[in-house]
Amino acid sequence: MAAISAILLAVSGLGIRLLYKPGCYKETLELALSWIPGLQAVDLGRAGYRSEVMQGEQILWLDVPSSPKLDGDQQDNFDRIDLIVFDTTCFNRYSGRIRRVVTWARRAKVPIILVRSHTKLDSLGVEYGRLGSAMFLSFPEVPRIRAARLQEIAHNVRELVRLLGSAALPAHFCPFVGGSEYRQLSVQRSAALLRKGRLLARMLIRQLGASALREYPHGLFVALVPLRRWSESEAASAAEKLATDLSCQGLPIRHAGSFGFDFMAVEVFFDTEINCPVMRIAIGDLPMEICARIADAIAGWWARRWRLRVA
Repeated sequence: MAAISAILLAVSGLGIRLLYKPGCYKETLELALSWIPGLQAVDLGRAGYRSEVMQGEQILWLDVPSSPKLDGDQQDNFDRIDLIVFDTTCFNRYSGRIRRVVTWARRAKVPIILVRSHTKLDSLGVEYGRLGSAMFLSFPEVPRIRAARLQEIAHNVRELVRLLGSAALPAHFCPFVGGSEYRQLSVQRSAALLRKGRLLARMLIRQLGASALREYPHGLFVALVPLRRWSESEAASAAEKLATDLSCQGLPIRHAGSFGFDFMAVEVFFDTEINCPVMRIAIGDLPMEICARIADAIAGWWARRWRLRVA
């Protein structure tokens, strides 16, 4: 969140509107709504938002759970966009999805900031300090006033990183990060994680039914939806119980966040699109047969908890 925090603070001011799509990360919304002065967050899924008077700067925020379909000219879907911020956290930097979003921004003549809160997919599991990264992109087609505003925001972010103490140190970086072998290994690892994510989703849907599972565009975690609404503490307690029970069976699974570790991770996740806490299951960097065993064990545990019949 350090990079996201710096960007939201850098763009803050009276009359700034943050346009977000249903499914936006809960932590991002918490920060934007509670701690950023002058920022007005607007839910694009809310009926009638287009009828409001559009004044001041408008920023379109895109993140992983609700990444948009990129077919056609989406500029028609919004009255005006002055800046796009794309949270690319779960995508490899060579991802075609990032390339498509950047291409769309250029066609729309809007500058874009690519922000990621960590670099797991690009670093073979190694975290690069606390900041993550932020990349500021403009294009020859962008109007001069928007390009100047992007430069101003970049300057503000640089100062905020310095003042907040979020900057990474040289010791955080791997010596092999720039090599061709690194890129090849990173791409191969990303592809393997995505294959395991698809396997996990298929097995859980086959045994529990499609209504039990929430899938996300990045494919690196899924979520099980409880039969009755949980509180966040109940979801966290259930994740702890699941991890403990399956660990006792000798399976590499833990109550933890994120993905790409040498274990499967379960944790509470607030899905803002359905406005409900769910149990997130994040894929691990494990052999395919072990992932299948864990998926089978998770389905059995979930069915027993809710007295379901497993297919």
